Amino acid sequence: MTWYLDPQLRNCRRILLKNIRRNVRIGAYDHEKSAPQPVVFNVEVFVDTHDEDDRLDNAYNYDTVIRTIDHHVAGQHIALQETLVEAIAQELLQNPRVVAVVVRSEKTKAYETAESAGVEIFRKKN
Repeated sequence: MTWYLDPQLRNCRRILLKNIRRNVRIGAYDHEKSAPQPVVFNVEVFVDTHDEDDRLDNAYNYDTVIRTIDHHVAGQHIALQETLVEAIAQELLQNPRVVAVVVRSEKTKAYETAESAGVEIFRKKN
């Protein structure tokens, strides 16, 4: 994605959290409902940093991404990755500093012949 061409994102920091691994109760098929399966998350958060002033208390807290993922995977069984990544994205966008997000999830054991099967979305505030 050429995010730096978007005038709304050009002056944002792009914060990356890569390969966050969780065991998740996810899947629409019967065989996926019996046990959690490994899922890898990758998240990009586009943050407005115009008044950060090199102060941690005034910066975006990366822990928010981890807590948001953990919150959404701790609940009931989720049928679709699409539902999960959308919920994570919408919660992250509630932060006033966040302008846009990319959220990707990949089930790493979905197919024997593929490294992973996943979904990625991009959401931006209007």
